[in-house]
Amino acid sequence: MSTGTLRSFANDEMQPDGIITIESPFGFDETLQRVNAAIDAQGDTVHFGTVDFQANAQAFELTIPSSYMILFGGPAPGGKAMGSSPTLGLDAFCQKSLVWQDAEGTTYLSFNELLALADRQGVSKSLALRVINFRLEKTFNEALQKEVF
Repeated sequence: MSTGTLRSFANDEMQPDGIITIESPFGFDETLQRVNAAIDAQGDTVHFGTVDFQANAQAFELTIPSSYMILFGGPAPGGKAMGSSPTLGLDAFCQKSLVWQDAEGTTYLSFNELLALADRQGVSKSLALRVINFRLEKTFNEALQKEVF
């Protein structure tokens, strides 16, 4: 039960519970371009929207490092995964990926680990959900690999 008070924490670090984070070897703009291209390359994926957190913060005269969320998904695969677990739509579908920079300027890509979300909700880790989870990790890891010649 909430008491309406603020809680102090020893630091501002968050546990990676259910979040996969990949350090990008590229700058922010190129990482964003590569992630969008990887999403677009999937034949069954749709972009639903974006949120530019840095621009939104600047509108309120706040300064934060670059931080950009991409909302996307595959209606057919996502629909299969939600078939027996519709509440996955709250957390897992549409997919969200966040391209962000830390205070030192290192760029990262973070996204939800779908099996952890299924655990959180106490729903089935269906084959469809497992396939989507594997596909996300593979797609984003490949998108952020440096080419070796």
